[in-house]
Amino acid sequence: MITSFSMENKEAADRAAVVWKAILDKQDMKIELEREKVEAAKMETHAAAMKATNEATQLSLAKMSQKSKILMADMEKMDLLARAWNEMYRERIGQEVLAARAASASPPAPSTVMSPLAPSTFMHFPETVDPVAQTKLPPGLVDDEDEAVKVELLMTPFI
Repeated sequence: MITSFSMENKEAADRAAVVWKAILDKQDMKIELEREKVEAAKMETHAAAMKATNEATQLSLAKMSQKSKILMADMEKMDLLARAWNEMYRERIGQEVLAARAASASPPAPSTVMSPLAPSTFMHFPETVDPVAQTKLPPGLVDDEDEAVKVELLMTPFI
């Protein structure tokens, strides 16, 4: 009887162990299921964030494309304006070159070779008049007694 009781206890203990093992396995499966749910939620959040980032990037690219089109149109207008300015500039320079050629085509320049035997090849410059000596000073700057110029110091000199 003791043997049978201990056998029954062993069988009951084995059944209890199997039940507890099933309970623990069920608990582990619930925990694993919760972990998978959390991971799935994280992945969904990440996917939503990536989708929002993608949409924002697409919107930004669309705005940049729009600005690029506007800038390209402005550049085309500026290109036309630059071409017009270039044509006007070339025309003006052409007119100035023609005027300079016409002015330089008047009398021929004297010979640059100077010979002591040919005094007519030397060019005599007219006497120049000193422009400072001919300058008339305003009446307030000339002293009647000795005609010296009065100078007023506006700043004190450095010492």
